[in-house]
Amino acid sequence: MARRDALELMDKIKSFKNDRNPHVLKFLIKSCETIFEIVKPPFTQKELLATRIFGTKLEEHKMSDLELLEKLNCIVAVGDPNKKYEIIGKIGQGGSGSVFMAKEKNTFLEKGCLTEIIKLKKTYMEEGQIAIICRNILKALEYLHNKPLFHRDVTSDNILLGLDGSVKLPDFGVCAQINLINKEKTLTGTCYWMALKVVNRNCYGPKVDIWSLGITIIEMIEGEPPYFNKDPQQALKLIQSNGTPNMKHIVEKVSIELHYFLCQCLEIDVNKWASVDDLPKHHFLTLAKPVSTLTSLVFAAQDGARNPSTN
Repeated sequence: MARRDALELMDKIKSFKNDRNPHVLKFLIKSCETIFEIVKPPFTQKELLATRIFGTKLEEHKMSDLELLEKLNCIVAVGDPNKKYEIIGKIGQGGSGSVFMAKEKNTFLEKGCLTEIIKLKKTYMEEGQIAIICRNILKALEYLHNKPLFHRDVTSDNILLGLDGSVKLPDFGVCAQINLINKEKTLTGTCYWMALKVVNRNCYGPKVDIWSLGITIIEMIEGEPPYFNKDPQQALKLIQSNGTPNMKHIVEKVSIELHYFLCQCLEIDVNKWASVDDLPKHHFLTLAKPVSTLTSLVFAAQDGARNPSTN
C-alpha cells in the first residue's frame, strides 16, 4: 500500500515537472525524519520551488504548514539566512509524504550555477570575484556548521549565482548532522572534490567542506578540478596516493594571498585544518570585489546557455 502511494506521489511530481519544464537541482535535504526536494525551472525563468516531504515516521510526525516553513527557511535558505519562503499550495499527498509548491518571498532571482560560468571559454574569473564567491560560501558553511550540519558536496555544480551577484549553496542530498561523538565515515560526495579522509573512510567532520571549497577554487582557476580527466576510480586512487593536489602550476598564476588561502583549504594535516571560523579572517578575502561584479558572469553564462554554438 505504501509503495503504491509512493508511486502515485512520484507520478504527481513527474506531472508537475513536465507541466513546468523545470531543471531539477538534485536538491535533497535530510533533516532528522524529513527529506525536502527542491525543483527549480531553468535560470531563464522565474524561480519556483517544489518541496517533497518524506518521513520514516510520517504517521507519528505530521508537519503543519508552519513547521514546514520553519524547516524550509532554516535549511533551504542556508546560502542566505535572511531569505524567506512562502507556501503556495500542496500539489499531492501520498502515504510516503506530500508535495508542496513554495517560492521565495518578495524576490525572484534568475540563477545559474558556477559550473556554467567556469566552462565558458570566454569567461575569465578575477581573483576579486573568486574571493567574493569564497566569502559567501564560507558564510553559508558557517551558518550550516552551526546548525550543526555539514554539506559534504561543495562543488561548482552546487553553487548558484543570482543576477544581483548573490551566492547560494544548495543541494543537501548528502548533508549530514554533526555528531561530536560518532563522526561520519561514509564515502559520500562527488569524488573529485573529496578530502583524503573521506576517500580513506576515516572519521571526518565538517571541515571536509573546506577541502571541497579549496578544490572548487582550483576549478575556478584551472577550469576543472584535479584529476578530472581520469575516471572516478582512478581519481580516488590519486587522491589517496597524493593527498593535497600538486599546485606548482597554479602558484605561477595566482597571488601569494590566494596561494596561501588555497594551502589552508587543502592542508593535509588534520590538526591544522582551517574552519569556518578561521578562513573568513584570511587576508585573501579582503581582496573581494563587490557582489555586483559577478552579474556580468551570470549574464555571460545565460547567453552561453541560449547560444551554445557561440561558446
